[in-house]
Amino acid sequence: MLFLTIRIATTLTSPGRSGNPQRHTLVSRPDAKPEEGHTMQSETIGVATFETWTVKEVADAFAANEIVLIDVRTIPEYAFQHIEGAMLFPMPFFDAQKLPGQSDKRIVLHCGSGVRSDKMARAAIDAGLDRIAHMEGGFGAWKEAGKPYIGTSMSTGGPERVTA
Repeated sequence: MLFLTIRIATTLTSPGRSGNPQRHTLVSRPDAKPEEGHTMQSETIGVATFETWTVKEVADAFAANEIVLIDVRTIPEYAFQHIEGAMLFPMPFFDAQKLPGQSDKRIVLHCGSGVRSDKMARAAIDAGLDRIAHMEGGFGAWKEAGKPYIGTSMSTGGPERVTA
C-alpha cells in the first residue's frame, strides 16, 4: 500500500507590532489522520511557531505526560470545573515571561472556547517564546468530546470527577 503525504500551506502577510509586515504560514500537519481527530495546524509568526491542537491531541499528549496544560480562564471558572492536572494561569494575571521552559514538556494553553488561549499564546510569542500551542475549542470542546474533568457537586459544593 502506498501512502502519499500532502503538505498544505498558506502564507499570509499582516502588519507586525512595529508596523512592518510579518509573514504567517498556516500548515496542516503532514501526518494528520482525520479519522483519528488529528488536524493540528501550525502557524509561523516571524521565527516562532504557533500551533492549534485538537482535543484528542491534547488529551493523548497530556495522558502521556508530554505537555504542560495551562488554563487561562478566571479563578471562578476553574474552581467550578477544570481539566484535572491542568495548571491555572488566569488571563488577567498572564505574564508569558513567567511560563516554564519547554525543554522537557511542551506548553499548551486552553480557555473556555479557544479565544482567550489563542490571544495568550500570541502574547507569549510577542514576549519572545519561539513555540507555543493552544487547544482548539477550549474546555467546551473538551467536555463535548466526553473527556473527564473535575466539576462541582451540586449536592455538596465540593469537587467531583465527571466522566462521559
